[in-house]
Amino acid sequence: TASYSNLKSEGKSVISFAHTIDDLKNVHYHLKKSGSILSIETKNPTFAKDLSLLFSKSGEKVLLIDLSTSTNTQTFTDTEFGQQLTLGEPESFKEIFLGSVCFQELLEQQKKTFDRIIIFSSAPLSSLEARLAVDLGDRSVMMLRDQRWSALPELPEETLYVSEVIQQKPLSLKQIVPYLERVTSFSFWERSPKKKSQEPQQTETCSL
Repeated sequence: TASYSNLKSEGKSVISFAHTIDDLKNVHYHLKKSGSILSIETKNPTFAKDLSLLFSKSGEKVLLIDLSTSTNTQTFTDTEFGQQLTLGEPESFKEIFLGSVCFQELLEQQKKTFDRIIIFSSAPLSSLEARLAVDLGDRSVMMLRDQRWSALPELPEETLYVSEVIQQKPLSLKQIVPYLERVTSFSFWERSPKKKSQEPQQTETCSL
């Protein structure tokens, strides 16, 4: 399996991640000067959302594109960190859509509105979905726990590897928000009042 020491010896960019605030800040620091589109490969959806929140509270307008759900609709919803686009189509359609000109045009359109677009996939690295997500990002982030070393050399050279330490419990919004309030000098809850629940708007799907 891929390990922190193995990746370092190969000259890869790798960070040890034990789910602390300092670890999340370290990941954010390494990515804040990357391109506008980040591709995150992880089985941990909390990591993608926490990172999106940190980008948002640093002043960026964030869109999280979630490929990990199993619903049958494509929807935009408001979140704590900005907006989230859920692509919950069947796997076969999702892979076709990700590789289409239509999706490329969607990304270009959203880049005019958002400072940071984060594409989150929990699919196996060997899957077509994961490969397409990596290709779409200006930079990729791979969270490692038990990925096979043989699969890693095919990733882009500038990929950031996050070597997960799982002895500790993952961060939660309750842990992250107080830190963000201290460093940004405003109340997260005052700036983000609770909204009345609304039905998510269904997006139009391009004809493929």
